[in-house]
Amino acid sequence: MAFNCRLNKNITLNNTTEEGLTTGCGSSAVATGGIRERIYVYNIDDIQNLMFENDMRYDNNLVVETIITQGNYYYIDCTSVEYNEAKDNKLYTHTLTLTLANITTEFEDILNDASNNRYLVAFRPNGEDNYRIFGWKHGADLTYELNITSDAGEYSVTFSDESEYPLMAAYSDNFKLDTKIFTPIFRPLYDIAFCETNTDGTNTGYVIASYVVKTNSAGLAIDSDNKLCSLSGKPQDAYRFENVGDGGYNILGTYTETASFDGQPVKIFDVNICKPNAKGTISISPTSVVFDSTTTDSTLNLTTDNSWKAINIPNTVYIGSTSGTGNASISMVSNNMGGDGELTFRNTKTYEEVNVSVSTYILSVEEEQVYPAGTQYIMIVPDVQGGDGTYDYNVTSGSQYITSITKNDEGNLVVALNVQKNETSEINITLSHHSYPTESKNVHIIIQGINDKPIWSLVSRYCETE
Repeated sequence: MAFNCRLNKNITLNNTTEEGLTTGCGSSAVATGGIRERIYVYNIDDIQNLMFENDMRYDNNLVVETIITQGNYYYIDCTSVEYNEAKDNKLYTHTLTLTLANITTEFEDILNDASNNRYLVAFRPNGEDNYRIFGWKHGADLTYELNITSDAGEYSVTFSDESEYPLMAAYSDNFKLDTKIFTPIFRPLYDIAFCETNTDGTNTGYVIASYVVKTNSAGLAIDSDNKLCSLSGKPQDAYRFENVGDGGYNILGTYTETASFDGQPVKIFDVNICKPNAKGTISISPTSVVFDSTTTDSTLNLTTDNSWKAINIPNTVYIGSTSGTGNASISMVSNNMGGDGELTFRNTKTYEEVNVSVSTYILSVEEEQVYPAGTQYIMIVPDVQGGDGTYDYNVTSGSQYITSITKNDEGNLVVALNVQKNETSEINITLSHHSYPTESKNVHIIIQGINDKPIWSLVSRYCETE
């Protein structure tokens, strides 16, 4: 790809069709086509570097192949926009002014995200595939104000930057992160590691990485398709040391302590992580805990001669202590959120670690449901968390009142009824978590008869009478 041209005039918003527009300096696309909505911005603190086309410097190539960032972009939808560029001596002044009908949640996120209110800004001229960016390296300043007119109030937002860098181009796939294919980098995780020990159990000072993970150049996790895990939902690719578990990664293979990846050895000498001559052990019981709606707490018994700390706590639980010295009984309580996770404790002297797997299965549903006479269909809406997120059902009584029972596309239970209007009908259906059948709920359904007095019926059911 090539940088078509420097913009030689101010351009404004134009969302008309791009069909028939040409590209290049002085083309109708740049001169009259204007700017395409929407505008993208990055928090400048998230930008780690710009990788230019063909690995060249910006003074030889103004096309950015990859924006190396540790955070995603924001976008702004606007009703009008105008870009201006001026040059004085060796400095370029970039100004992008937008009009917004209102301040959206996304825009509030932009304001809250950047501590110094400075940004890398991108927009796309009509007729071009690439975007234009400014704000590198110090970031464009943002100001905004409310303009009240006789018709309505609008917000005027201005990004401005005075910089030695001219307006640059950036590949459009930087703004299509859900489909962007990244160049993978393999990085040993020394902070999740083993300490090499002597025959007497003391540390040698060498650290062996437990995992080597696949990331992009910004250190963000990428999957087997070299896409961002945060957007694909797939696990991160990784290699593991020969004597550790999968750790939630998609394991590509194993390695020994002599291995290296992309020139980085898995074994390094680091006395800050593995203090030489440190000796001690750590163990914990139980190593596996299961929670559900009724079992919501557990006690972990940690045994060690040294100090310890919790280095990983799943978001499904709370623990009573996160650090200490010597043996400890640690309370763990479910936060009633389904899912699987791993709780990790580390001996802070030897860096040896122990893990507790935590699985939580939750099935919640309205257990007592009352409907008026003549009801022909009812819907049971369960909330299933943890495991595979599905449930099974069984009609335990009142099946004679049911003509059909099915799950719809949303996973809700649709029950078609055939009941006599002059009598009360009762049905019991048991729902159980597919991955953990112990987690179950009974749904008691009452269809009022036409001759019943619903209020008194409910009073007699739930209240004592003399």
